[in-house]
Amino acid sequence: MSDPTFMADPTRLVIAAIVGIALLLALIIKFKLHPVLSMMVSALAIGIGAGMPLDLVADTVTKGVGTTLQNIALLIGLGSMFGQILEESGGAKKIAQTFIDTFGQGHSSWALGITGLVIGTTVFFEAGVVVLIPLAFSVASQTKSRRSTTASRCSRDLPLAMRLCRHRPVRFWSPARSVSTWAP
Repeated sequence: MSDPTFMADPTRLVIAAIVGIALLLALIIKFKLHPVLSMMVSALAIGIGAGMPLDLVADTVTKGVGTTLQNIALLIGLGSMFGQILEESGGAKKIAQTFIDTFGQGHSSWALGITGLVIGTTVFFEAGVVVLIPLAFSVASQTKSRRSTTASRCSRDLPLAMRLCRHRPVRFWSPARSVSTWAP
């Protein structure tokens, strides 16, 4: 059984896409609607503007959103949860304080940089920024160092950790055999 297909007039499709993009920008910028909701509304507008039947528009948007979310929802959810856990439990501050105690007050910016590397391996970039920037300001006031220096170490080493984690081999072990793949 094949899925129903729809062939739109190319001119109408281009016009619908331009209007949909303008609608997307207006919803996000002017009306401050959440970007995910704005994209869904814009997708509906593009489908309707292209002349798709309404039931096919709904099925297409549902299938597109579902396919996208099933691939990333678990990763984003876990990364955000780990970031929240690190922030609320004080784990990030404890990691930073351990490195500050190890390297000394004079090298607190380096300690925060290494903290950024450690935290960056477990959370998404956005969650890492949310965790590390307040931590950097707190440590800067505690050690009486410049906020810009401590924050710059975090903002430099967090993306470095992200880059390193994405390109290292990850080994999955099973009793039958060991499989080596590359992390996404």
